[in-house]
Amino acid sequence: MDSTDRIVLVAGPGLEILAAILLIVVGVAGLAVSVVLVRRGRAEAWPLTVLFALLSLFAMAVLWHLPTRLVVDRNGIDVRLWFCSGHRDWKEVEAFGVTKNRLGLWVAIAQRSKAGTVPLSVWAPRLGFFIARSPVSAERLTDQVAAWRIAAR
Repeated sequence: MDSTDRIVLVAGPGLEILAAILLIVVGVAGLAVSVVLVRRGRAEAWPLTVLFALLSLFAMAVLWHLPTRLVVDRNGIDVRLWFCSGHRDWKEVEAFGVTKNRLGLWVAIAQRSKAGTVPLSVWAPRLGFFIARSPVSAERLTDQVAAWRIAAR
């Protein structure tokens, strides 16, 4: 395939996934220690319990939006989130949007709804992924995907 036939946005797990996992570990460990302190009657440990629980939940939410593989090509979109993977043709994609911010790209995908069909495990009706280091600009990605979607009609 030509380089314009496929854009690999995420080739594999990166440092941002390691950071999210580290935050989860710190949050769960802090939560465990603060629960032990609360059970021993230390009332000042309640704010720590809430803090570490929120940290753990936040890190898990962040981890859900960090794909371990994301490829767009002429045929559609391939996404892998840990052990779940899926492919959608461009005909099955309602909308594809790219937003650039200071930290990277936010890729939003809306699946075309079909009555009576159940989405694959990795595909919710709307998905959003954060790409920390993109090999292409947001403008080039948007233009290339628009061309592929038009060609797929």
